[in-house]
Amino acid sequence: MGCSDDDNGNASELNDQFIVDKIYDYNNNLLAEYFYNNNNQLIKFDRIVESQLAATYEFEYEGETVVQIDFESFQMPSFNHSIHLLYNEEGQIIKDEMHHYGSIVETNDYVYNDNGRIQEVVKFSEGITATFTYNYNGTENIEEVIALLPEFDDGGNPTGNTIEVSYEYDYDNGTKPNFGLDQIFQIEPLPGFGTLAVFEKNYSSNNMTKSHSTGTEWIYTYSENGLVETIETIWEGIETEEPILLRISYSEVN
Repeated sequence: MGCSDDDNGNASELNDQFIVDKIYDYNNNLLAEYFYNNNNQLIKFDRIVESQLAATYEFEYEGETVVQIDFESFQMPSFNHSIHLLYNEEGQIIKDEMHHYGSIVETNDYVYNDNGRIQEVVKFSEGITATFTYNYNGTENIEEVIALLPEFDDGGNPTGNTIEVSYEYDYDNGTKPNFGLDQIFQIEPLPGFGTLAVFEKNYSSNNMTKSHSTGTEWIYTYSENGLVETIETIWEGIETEEPILLRISYSEVN
């Protein structure tokens, strides 16, 4: 079932009343479970693989604001890290820092446009700087990204030059599942979604349906009230024995 423009307002209101509880795969195996505080803000979510706890994210708050996100992998501890969030006086995230065993390994600086939306991100990681500019084209979704990336030679060494790469994305009109994260966009809350367009998906208002650079597509089904019930991932040129499908269950807010 799709979600029409007429239903979008009602779905958004309903989405505020329900938060994601658990997510299952096509065969109804548990993939992720979500935990909230009394204000219906996400404080932890567990990633489950073959009925075993594989990894967990925990969220540290100061008042109503997330100031730190801790990731712990029980299968690959070398990937453990924390993300520290810095805000301006208006409550906008202006910088985040990824800490790994006592060292800052990545930073992102956020620049806002006159409408209060993020227009640019400057990423610094492993001595390399990349700049991303976001175009909304009059919508609430990031439809185009212009990336200025470092150029590398055949040996993998930076040449000192930059290259420009553009990415385009499509969206439906549906309301995204509510994870109680508000403006937090640093992590992928859906299990098995990898790192493709995490910021673009999280920061946009609607559900992403296609990444043109990779050809990956996402198909959503909605309840009669407009809540996302399933998400199917289609990889371009790849056939799978069974659908790559997520089933979402919700709980009503306190």
